[in-house]
Amino acid sequence: MPSRLTGLQRTLTWQDFGSPRPGTPPAGQRTTAAQTRARPNRSIFAEHVHGTRPPQFRLRDNAVISVDLDRAQTFVNQWALNMPAPYPTDLLHHEQGHYDLVALFCRDMFIELMELKQQSSSTPQAVMADAEAIFRRFDGFIAAVHTPYDDQTDHGNIAQQQQRWDGFMRSAFTTPRTPATSAPDGTPYRVPLLDVLRQGGVIL
Repeated sequence: MPSRLTGLQRTLTWQDFGSPRPGTPPAGQRTTAAQTRARPNRSIFAEHVHGTRPPQFRLRDNAVISVDLDRAQTFVNQWALNMPAPYPTDLLHHEQGHYDLVALFCRDMFIELMELKQQSSSTPQAVMADAEAIFRRFDGFIAAVHTPYDDQTDHGNIAQQQQRWDGFMRSAFTTPRTPATSAPDGTPYRVPLLDVLRQGGVIL
């Protein structure tokens, strides 16, 4: 099976957050209403390039990157669901953003990995080391992006800032790269999320 990315497009529902946690927020204190944790799961292998002497190795074309929801770290508090409308809907929209930011970075990670597939190295360990360097860089972006997203939107409570971040994600999902580049199947690659954020003044 050829290399693939899974989980890029997923619409969260409150059912994805498990049973709501009981309790009420402490009087006069801010507390977390909900939390979304998504993370990349990766499966890659190196292979010998047939007929090469001395032997050369490359990434095998069955790499898989999936965007996985960490259900143990994903939750919602019952008091948040009991808030008057549109609070629960707006909160879910904000949490969707946390997932989409991870998914977009996973997409861009996958694209870089597919570019690596065109290269060869003298050892399988070198192939894997090059892939791990890509993973470490994007893992850093994924870990870092949630803080400015939450801080600037006040966890979705500042509508103007939430709309600004929605625009970042919409651009990364829809805007073609310049110059235009495409996947092997002809699907146009979209602009990297990191470029969109930097153009918007968000530095990770």
